[in-house]
Amino acid sequence: DQNWVFQITPSAQGAGTVSYPAGQYSDGANTNNAATPLNFNWDTVAPTPVITVSSPPLPDPVGAPFNVDVDFGVGVTTAEANQLTVSGGGSASVVSGNSGDQNWVFQITPSAQGAGTVSYPAGQYSDGANTNNAATPLNFNWDTVAPTPVITVSSPPLPDPVGAPFN
Repeated sequence: DQNWVFQITPSAQGAGTVSYPAGQYSDGANTNNAATPLNFNWDTVAPTPVITVSSPPLPDPVGAPFNVDVDFGVGVTTAEANQLTVSGGGSASVVSGNSGDQNWVFQITPSAQGAGTVSYPAGQYSDGANTNNAATPLNFNWDTVAPTPVITVSSPPLPDPVGAPFN
């Protein structure tokens, strides 16, 4: 038989080569020439994005839109703002990142007061071989409502006119 099939199982992630050196077999009159090497990239690990605050520390509470960095672990062709989830509502927009970049920056603008998270769900992008795992969510506390003091008299009613100190 002139064709043989071999199953190749690489032992490490990354670039590899399959080669068949010269002189390994004979047809009875001549030994073989070297085969042209076959190059491949072995990838069995799904990328996991990492979300961090662009300018740490993130204040608690947060009262203005803030930027997060997403490190995808590999270069991605596109990262859409709608792939990020802002719990309680809100929006994300791309600040920086280009096709092929590993690191992208998004601006987060929550819309609900209180505790929230920014997350990146699984299955949103691929490194060419595997789709991503979910990112660990980034927690924040959104507060854009200024406190309003209330003044009351502790011993009502307050006489009019007031002629003595009062609480």
